Amino acid sequence: MKFQKALSIVGLMSGIVMAAQTASAAGFYIQEQSARQQGDAFAGAAANPQDASTLFNNPAGMTELSGPQAAADLSLIIPHASLSNRGSNVLGGPVTGNDGGDPFGPTPVPSAYVAMPFQGGTWWAGLAVTAPFGLTNNYNNTWFGRYNSTESVLTTEDIAPSFAVKITDALSFGGGIDFQHAHAELDQKFLSIGPDGTVEVNGDSWKTGFNVGAFWKVDPQTNVGLHYRSAITQDIDGTLAVTGVTTGTHASAQLKLPDIVEFGATHQLTPQLKILGSVNWFDWSRFSQISVNSALGTTTIPTAWRDTWSAALGAEWKQDEKWTYRGGLQFDETPVNDFRDTRIPDSNRFWVSVGGSYVLSPAFDIDAAASHLFMPDANIDATNSFGGGPPVVTKAQSKNYVNILSVQGVWKF
Repeated sequence: MKFQKALSIVGLMSGIVMAAQTASAAGFYIQEQSARQQGDAFAGAAANPQDASTLFNNPAGMTELSGPQAAADLSLIIPHASLSNRGSNVLGGPVTGNDGGDPFGPTPVPSAYVAMPFQGGTWWAGLAVTAPFGLTNNYNNTWFGRYNSTESVLTTEDIAPSFAVKITDALSFGGGIDFQHAHAELDQKFLSIGPDGTVEVNGDSWKTGFNVGAFWKVDPQTNVGLHYRSAITQDIDGTLAVTGVTTGTHASAQLKLPDIVEFGATHQLTPQLKILGSVNWFDWSRFSQISVNSALGTTTIPTAWRDTWSAALGAEWKQDEKWTYRGGLQFDETPVNDFRDTRIPDSNRFWVSVGGSYVLSPAFDIDAAASHLFMPDANIDATNSFGGGPPVVTKAQSKNYVNILSVQGVWKF
């Protein structure tokens, strides 16, 4: 009986992948890698190289920098979610419990960049350290959705050495290798005779991908940029612990991160005013199902995520040699289709961003930005069944929004 229960519960390893509703972008992508770009809601980011953080959105933009420099960014992502019970039930009766509280807390996301020219600026080398995907959430153990999830953690660290070359005065190409680490943890309860049982999963993975970009100065006022970030399949390898069954059985699951294509354009409308725009595409349909393997068995879980797109418009106003102000709007489509659960109470996101830069000295700039993300209410209908036991249906409505504060320093050498 214990083996049968464990074989059913091993499907919870799928939560490693499903535990990734980020606090910023739809799906679990984290855009917040530059306070300067955030001020425009990341409009035109692939075509707007102003500091070393261009390494994230388009390394080809390094060739437009004035000289060697470094940048460090810290974004504080402050999500909020409140879930109300819409009739969660088991065996025809209600599932009792509180509302779980706000599962999210403020999460800092750091990033750092260095860019260096060679051969008079024809060649450039750079290094970016970022966290492009992630989530942390935690419901209390007695909430009504505890049989669907109680805790979810996904973190990634990406180290990307990059290069760029200026082909002509108007055209540059760049690219880099992404060495990426992923770590995942998740907990949830399961219905048992007596007190609720607990499932705990913990795993890690290192994988490699790449990114390439092109930057084109169409004319003295207009820039165009194109950037591609390759898909990475993280083979999460770790342990599965189940109350009353096992304290640490080996288990693994695949986390399929998407291809991302980013197109951006900027136009200097007047000496003071620049307008910016971008369209991004995300290959979230790679996330169509999850294959989970364990010494206790194998299972496949459908997810049915869909490809998505985002679009942004922004503007920059250069008041003088010291001050620049920014603002932007973005629409970011959710990839969640038919399978929405409490780990991913995701919906479309509508960004409003403002920001500014101040040139403190010829060697140092400081940037700051703030964003608010509006999100429509999302309905959750999730069913979990363990060890041949009765199905538990979690029905909820999630009300979400996100605030983001970012600051960045740029050192010029």
